[in-house]
Amino acid sequence: MSDMTNTFRVVTANVTHAELLATLHAAAFEKPWSARALMELLVAPGAFALLVNSYSLIEEVSDPLGFILCRVAADECEVLTIAVIRAFRRRGIGRRLLSAAAAHAAKSGARVMYLEVAVDNDEARKLYESAGFALVGHRSNYYRSAKDCVTIDAAILRRTLTA
Repeated sequence: MSDMTNTFRVVTANVTHAELLATLHAAAFEKPWSARALMELLVAPGAFALLVNSYSLIEEVSDPLGFILCRVAADECEVLTIAVIRAFRRRGIGRRLLSAAAAHAAKSGARVMYLEVAVDNDEARKLYESAGFALVGHRSNYYRSAKDCVTIDAAILRRTLTA
């Protein structure tokens, strides 16, 4: 499918989408989360997930390309994970997910949004910074690489939300 005939739409995901979300997570990360783990997060208070589909105007089919999973508590929203299939990165999908999640979180009463990202994940950090996130903290040895078992620090990023 070419980008010329596709549009991307964001839809709400729920526990019935756990297997699909796990498949998307596995396509995006070296240490994927299981459907069970995602289901447990989805039923937690304040949790919500949004899914991006590619909708072809010609074929009228929908292909899932990525998702974001967040949790709102009081006036804060935490991005638990965001996953976009590698072949579809750098096409605005991650930015659309972040924007939709920020709007959803603001409607739920959140005033700020936080996330952690590996300090060596330059691609993701550029996305987050371009989406209005700024560095506010650091977590030492937060991630562990699945391949070589080294630990990687995390940058804590924050974005102010508008109602």
